[in-house]
Amino acid sequence: MTLRTCAALLALIAATNGLAPECSRRAFLTKGVTGSVATAAASASLISQVSTPSEARAVELPTTGKSAPDFELPNSRGEGSTSLRTLTKDGKWTVLYFYPGAFTTGCTMEARNFQKDIDSYRKLNAQIVGVSVDPAEKNAQFCTSEGLDFYMLSDVGGGISKKYGS
Repeated sequence: MTLRTCAALLALIAATNGLAPECSRRAFLTKGVTGSVATAAASASLISQVSTPSEARAVELPTTGKSAPDFELPNSRGEGSTSLRTLTKDGKWTVLYFYPGAFTTGCTMEARNFQKDIDSYRKLNAQIVGVSVDPAEKNAQFCTSEGLDFYMLSDVGGGISKKYGS
């Protein structure tokens, strides 16, 4: 499977299905257990979270032709932990987006936009999965408060986020 950019995919989806063209500042798109990874940014360019070249070399980011790194994190649904492998086992496309914190202005807008368009994603056999450094309980409160009907995973400590370059 080849690398596809989330921006291009969402632009196509927006053009054909009337979706909001916004995409996460730090988003990854994967399909299947050995899915490829794509990065994109909100409407324009990728914003790198790596501040120096030496930091960039310290983390091996997902690349074209490589499987998306699997992980398992606590989820906001009170079901314990969920792995990327489990989420993608049925061959669904997965928009995996990383955000720094629930209840912040930008992250709330981002989540609302995904929720607003969730039926259109589902028609395309795609699911939304958010990852933050907040505890699972806070993510659950965020989902309830904002009416979010998708998985939020808790990456306390940020280890998985760093592996994905966020």
